[in-house]
Order: sequence, then structure tokens, then C-alpha cells
Amino acid sequence: QYASFIARKYKDFKAPWNQISNIPRVFTPKDKAVQPLNSVTPYSWLGLDLRAEPIVLSLPAIEKGRYYSVQLIDAYTRNFNYLGTARAGNQGGKFLIAGPSWKGETPKGIEKVIQRETFLAMALY
Repeated sequence: QYASFIARKYKDFKAPWNQISNIPRVFTPKDKAVQPLNSVTPYSWLGLDLRAEPIVLSLPAIEKGRYYSVQLIDAYTRNFNYLGTARAGNQGGKFLIAGPSWKGETPKGIEKVIQRETFLAMALY
């Protein structure tokens, strides 16, 4: 996470915390900060800093026959949820991602609250 969301001068820097970064190329074995996932899929990365407040991920509706996924990974590198067409179908939705101390009410229009035991996490699109 340091290489991806903090160290701006590092070649594997993606974006500051809580800002999505779309990577306009496929990954290769030269990418060392994270194991390349595969060499034919473009990815987007989002470092989630949940210390101040939760973050809402808005996922679009998508036509049938198309696929996308968002893998949610905690600070211990454990997958704690997956969002996207395989889990929720093609209708999209809004999902509130919260840190361990959040105790608010679910805002109107939120499909699901996903709370995790770490304040830092990552969303891999």
C-alpha cells in the first residue's frame, strides 16, 4: 500500500488514498509491487483510507453478457468482499465501505454496508 498510495516517486504509485486510478496498460512481470494478475485485463486501483469516514462505491448498471468485479482487500491482504456482476447481477448499486469504528446509520440509497476490521483497504477493479 505504501508503494501504491503514498510514495508518489515510486514507479508503482497508483494514486493518493481515496482516489481511483485507471491503469491504461496491462501488467507484466516487470510490475513488482503487486503480483501481476494477468496480462490481458486492464485494472483500476483504489486505496481506501477509512479512518475519517466511510467511502461509498457506486457501481454502474451494465448490459447483460458483460462482466466486471471489484475485489475488496483489507490491510492484512485478506479478501473481505467482492462486488460486481457475479455477486449482484448487472443492476449496479451503491455500497458503503466502513472502518471498524463506524457506527452511523445506513444512508438512503445504499445497497449494503460492508464493514471491516482495518482502516486501510484496497479495491481492485
